[in-house]
Amino acid sequence: MVSGAGRIILREVNQGFLNLWEQA
Repeated sequence: MVSGAGRIILREVNQGFLNLWEQA
C-alpha cells in the first residue's frame, strides 16, 4: 500500500510530467 505522503508525491510527479509534455 502507498502511504498518504506517497500519494501526494506521486500526484506532484505526475503533474510535473504533464507540464513537461505540454511544453514539449
